[in-house]
Amino acid sequence: MLLRRLAKHVEDQNWFAVGIDLAIVVIGVFIGIQVANWNDVRVERSIAATYVDGFERDLTADLEIIEVELAGRSAQLQNAKIVLEFYRGKELDVSEFFGAFYPALASRNMRPNRNTIDEVLNSGGLRIIEDSDLRSGLLELYSIYDQIADTEAHIARDFDVYLYDPTFESVPIDIFGPWEDNAQNRSSAESLLSSLTIENGFQLIVVNIEAADGLLYELTLAKEKARQLLKKVRQ
Repeated sequence: MLLRRLAKHVEDQNWFAVGIDLAIVVIGVFIGIQVANWNDVRVERSIAATYVDGFERDLTADLEIIEVELAGRSAQLQNAKIVLEFYRGKELDVSEFFGAFYPALASRNMRPNRNTIDEVLNSGGLRIIEDSDLRSGLLELYSIYDQIADTEAHIARDFDVYLYDPTFESVPIDIFGPWEDNAQNRSSAESLLSSLTIENGFQLIVVNIEAADGLLYELTLAKEKARQLLKKVRQ
């Protein structure tokens, strides 16, 4: 009896209407999924645009920092070379010697802006930046920054080993001058010039800054890469 009633109920169904209802449900689900996907894309694009704005700010500031570092390291290099001329026999000019000696000891480290890249990497958001060249370029730039930091750390270690020599214990440090050609200043200069350890330290300043893959090369590479990326993010 129950089976006959069920069979009659099936016969009485309007299958066209059922098909329409089913199609409406399927289409509704599909549209819902698409709307959710579109919303996700919209949110990701908004976040990506925020990241790009952050990179523009960071790169603009970084270029200024790199310019300052390039100028400072170039001056340090030139002063170290002047000091080495006296180690190689140039007649002692006390004012010129100390005027180059102390600036050549000025140690500085570049501090690029890592706010945006750190946020992007920590959140796994690099993938939402659609421009693959921009993604790879940013990673390359921050790799160059890491190389610069390693070189600066190497220079700092050289300072500790070679330039903070016991010789300094017997030489008054007068960073700001003036360095008159008097008996005390001349004696201090001659004491410094007698130290092979300190001479080697200045040699290393020149090598670390001027070598083919040294600090000036790395800074110039970072400058060009930052310029390229800044142009790209501003497009």
